[in-house]
Parts: sequence; structure tokens; C-alpha cells
Amino acid sequence: MFATGVVRGVAVLKGLLYAVCELSPVVHVFDTGTKSFERLEDIKVPNMDDPNDIAVCTTTNELFIADCRIDKPNCVGCIWKVTPSKTMTRWMLRGGMSPYSLSIRKDRILVIPLHSQMLLIFGTEQRLKRKIVLPGRMEPRHAVETEHRTVIVCHWGRRIDGSKVFQIGEFDGTGQNLKVFSATDDLNDFAHMRLDPDGRLLVVDSWKSCVLLLNKNLQLERILVQNLDNNPYRLFYAEQTGHLFIGESVEHVKVYNVSYPPSSTANHVKK
Repeated sequence: MFATGVVRGVAVLKGLLYAVCELSPVVHVFDTGTKSFERLEDIKVPNMDDPNDIAVCTTTNELFIADCRIDKPNCVGCIWKVTPSKTMTRWMLRGGMSPYSLSIRKDRILVIPLHSQMLLIFGTEQRLKRKIVLPGRMEPRHAVETEHRTVIVCHWGRRIDGSKVFQIGEFDGTGQNLKVFSATDDLNDFAHMRLDPDGRLLVVDSWKSCVLLLNKNLQLERILVQNLDNNPYRLFYAEQTGHLFIGESVEHVKVYNVSYPPSSTANHVKK
């Protein structure tokens, strides 16, 4: 599926795939129920500057988009909420923070602010429910909330010698580290994650161009998809259909039929 720019977010709601692209004020919409993944009418979000992630709430059927100029640290971003009737609301975070990435569990929206060591969890009406302060020297990229109200964070961490390494850690509400998965070398970039219904974690590794499957203990279970092209950056796993959607650092989304173990067949559907 082709888009108009570098893909910065993908999510599926009620059989429709939504994709946002770098420096674009539109949300691309595709029908996942058709063999060709038919492209439908775009949703235009006036004044949206540079979307960096998108998440969907299955409770309210709403879209939430992180609008964040990562190339301009002093530029204050926002979150856009898009209702089923296409009503659009802009949320501003307190303290001039910009939302870097998002995830949603039920009606709880987990926000990772840009250049921050904290996580914010909101309700769908922007009421702050929880703030989790992470240990110092962490650089969080993405996070998801588990059914036990812990959070799993992919982030830059530190080895004992002080050198940087990509890690995936689980933290409780006080920011205490419960378990961790560390990259094997310096050539990893855990950019985005998705929890499956069994609590296992799908992780896109942008630098090694693959998708990992970790078990509940954050241990590597297997590599689901490998040898991806064009620096995969975002993912969404649709449990009902087994489709794994991967947004790349170019103008398209790839679709894989994934099972455990996964199918080796990938569908790359053109516009």
C-alpha cells in the first residue's frame, strides 16, 4: 500500500487501516477487507504539522495522533483526536511537552513525551490518570501498558560500563524495573511495539530490519519476519485476521500474514 510520504504510524480499527506520514496533514485510509486493500478517501486534519504516531481506541472508535516536530525541539506538538463523525480536537500537553509516540489499552492512552523520562496515561477525555517517572538516563521511544497496569518501554539504556544499548524493560507504577531484554549488540533500534492477546510482545527492529516476538518474561521467542526493506519504523498486529502491518521509512506499508510460527508469504499491495 502506497502513501504520500515516509510512514510514521499505522493502526487498524473496524477493518480499516489508518496510516500517517511525515509532514503530512492527512490520514490515509485503506479497506483491509478487500484483496487489494482498496484505498478510501483520506481524512484531512487541518493544522496537523508532522504526525509521528497513530493509535486507535476500540472502546470509543476514535483515532489519536501524535503531532510532533522531532526535528525542532522547541516546537510544541499536540495530540489530535478524531471521532467516528470526523470531529477533530487538539490536545495540548501541560508544560510545553510534545507527544513523541502513543499506545492505547482499552480507553487508557499512554503518551511518551519527546525528550522526557516520564510516561503519561490519559483517559479519552484528556484527564490525566497516571504519571510514571522512569529511571534517569533513559531515552524512551515507545511504551505499552499491560493488563496488570505495568508498562513495557523500548528505550536507550546503559550497560554497566556506561555505553548505550537498546533495551526493552517492564516497569511498575513507581518506575521500578521488573525485567529487561537487551539488544545483543549496538546494531539494534527497537522503534515500536505491540502486545498480542496472550501478552507476548511484537517488536520492530529498525536497524536489523526484522520483527521480534518476545514472551511474557521479555525473552526472545522467535523472529517473526526478517530481511525487511527500507528501515521498518512502525507496526500494528491485527489479531482477528493475523495481518501484520509494517510502516517503512519510505512511501508504503507492507502486509504480512503472521501466525505462530509465521507464514513466509508477504503481500505488498500497490495503490
